[in-house]
Amino acid sequence: EALVTGLAIRDNFARSNVLETTRYPDARFTLDSLVDVTRRADTVRGTAVGRVLLHGVEKPTRAAFRAWPELGGTRVLAKLRVSAKDMTQVFQLSYAALGLGVATNIWQNLFMGVDMVLRREAQ
Repeated sequence: EALVTGLAIRDNFARSNVLETTRYPDARFTLDSLVDVTRRADTVRGTAVGRVLLHGVEKPTRAAFRAWPELGGTRVLAKLRVSAKDMTQVFQLSYAALGLGVATNIWQNLFMGVDMVLRREAQ
């Protein structure tokens, strides 16, 4: 529902210059399957296999996830790795907007995270 990094000026820059959310309002991960799933106590870990939609482009990807019961639902944390090269060449994000770390190949990978609570819909 929101892009939150913890710093309003960075969030605003990311929305307007990097992700261009006015032009591309949706970023989405479509889940196909879960693999390498393990459970320890009440926590489930594994890899979510699916497709990521970013900047109007869809691409197959995997995301490491962990999930556990919380707040009357299931809290899910997930982390997607996207190569800096894909960010600019596949998803067509701006080198300038992504910054010097990407433009000079200092950063090889960028990570996007998800933090959500899933709840059953009321019947």
